[in-house]
Amino acid sequence: MDVVDGDDRHLSAPVTLQNNAESLEEELPLDAPAQKTLNLYKVDNYTFGTKQASQKQHERNPQRLKEKYQERGLRHSVAGVLLVHHHRHPHVLVLQRTKDAGSFWLPGGRLRPGEGDLEGLSRKLDNRLRSPTQEKTNWEVGDFLATWWHPDFSDNRYPYVPPHVTKPKEKLNLYLVQLPESCAFSVPSDLQLLAIPLFQVFNNAEQYGEVISSLPTLLSRYHVNYL
Repeated sequence: MDVVDGDDRHLSAPVTLQNNAESLEEELPLDAPAQKTLNLYKVDNYTFGTKQASQKQHERNPQRLKEKYQERGLRHSVAGVLLVHHHRHPHVLVLQRTKDAGSFWLPGGRLRPGEGDLEGLSRKLDNRLRSPTQEKTNWEVGDFLATWWHPDFSDNRYPYVPPHVTKPKEKLNLYLVQLPESCAFSVPSDLQLLAIPLFQVFNNAEQYGEVISSLPTLLSRYHVNYL
């Protein structure tokens, strides 16, 4: 498990950052809706291991996606946003291939026909992250965060269906997943799990893609408890 710190200047003076957050909260209008609270635990609370490599292909294959679309129609996918903190700054857990690096993605995947979002996301999180020594993990799937659409079989995604698109090819729903205070993660040996700071992914779609780079904005509505 690698924790990406990026530029250390962004992680300095955590007390100052906390005080700034408190002063901003005091300036909210009295009749404003209360912020939801998100509890984040230190990355050191978690253990990370590996398990047998997955036989499934991780990267998008346009030809295969086209064939599946012709069989089943719109592809329904889900992904989980799992967060920890390091130096009192939120880090998102993302997956990447061990060899040849390539793109980053959030844990999740395609739903089975007739499968619900929460059931399917829990199954996918088990496949990607559950330790083989655990029979089952009770993933606390929380708030729905966003929907992203693939208008075609490429990597292009949008948080809306483009006006000229009448038959989008994939719908991806994002959900916040509240992690327990501690647990053991285990990822397939052909993948690596990375903890990336939010300041590094913000407005950085070129490196992390549109979905991951949008997370700082989506998560800004939460009050964060660093535990």
